[in-house]
This record gives sequence, C-alpha cells and structure tokens, in this order.
Amino acid sequence: MPMEKEDHRIRVTKKIIKDAFLALLKDKPIKDISVKELCASADINRSTFYFHYLDVYDLLEKVEQEMLDDLNRLLNNSSYDLIALSNSIYLEIFNFISRHIEMCEILLVKNSDPSFMKKIFALGHEKFVQVTVMVNPKVDKEKLEYFYSGILYGYLGIISRWIENGMKESVKEIAEIARQITTEGISVIS
Repeated sequence: MPMEKEDHRIRVTKKIIKDAFLALLKDKPIKDISVKELCASADINRSTFYFHYLDVYDLLEKVEQEMLDDLNRLLNNSSYDLIALSNSIYLEIFNFISRHIEMCEILLVKNSDPSFMKKIFALGHEKFVQVTVMVNPKVDKEKLEYFYSGILYGYLGIISRWIENGMKESVKEIAEIARQITTEGISVIS
C-alpha cells in the first residue's frame, strides 16, 4: 500500500509544479522563467523539480504532450461517423478546449509554439485524410492538404478569438459557429 501514497504524492507534486508553471507562463515567455523562480512559486525544492523534470523546457514538453494525448484520445474515441465533418465533432472539440482552457490559452494564444502547432496539425491529419478518402476516393489529394491546413489554422483562429474575447459564446454556440463556417463558408455572415 505505501506505493499508492507515493503515487498520490507524486501526482500532487506534479500538479503543483504544473499549476505554478502555467501561472508563470501567463505573464512571461518560457525563456524568462527560471527553475529557481518556478520552485519559489510552487514552494518546492529545486531537487524536487529536478527529480521530475530536466528543465522548464522539459516541463513544457510534458504539459504539451499531456494535452496532445488527451486530444488524441478524443479523436480516437469520438462518436463522429465516417462523415468527417459531422456535427458532434465540433461540440467534442470545443468541450475539450473548455476543459483545458488554461492550457489552450497559454499554448495556443499567449505563448504559441510553432513545434506544438505542428504536433496538433499532425495529430488529426492522418485520420482526416483517411476518412475523407474513404468517403470520396477520387479526392484531389493536393487540394485535400490545402483544405486540411485551411480548416486547422482557421480553427486555431476561431479558438484564439473565442478565448481572447472571454469565451462569451457557450461551447454549443461556438461549436455551431465553427460548423457553419466549415460547411457553409462566407454565407454564414449574411
């Protein structure tokens, strides 16, 4: 049984470190965050930090990977069907963002990291292409790549604007806006 207590303590310690790190990232870029400052903010020893992480960049990578793993689970367990742009996927994605709002605000809006964006891009790419080709085997694959890029970066823009505006729209409302933009294009604004 002692192992369970240790596991619990480790989880709690990592959460304290992560929360302090995210709080610091809200105010400054990672290059300006030192391990000493992070430890003071988390009220932990430097040795405790180094037991779990190599440096602040390693911690950032692990925070990003945690979010990517959660997003990957969402995509793999999604209830959407073979029509890649069915209504439920929009709601699932914006529910995901709402559950991870602090990390999304920091990682996608305030301290956008190009390598993290590439990982997000790659995450859904294979599934999107596979489903689209299954639905339409004659699809122009080069245009499909442009379409995927446009949709993905468009969504990142929608997400950023929604967060920057204080998430005034409900999850359901913003998911519907995203769906309409994707499926109806410019006619949505008239």
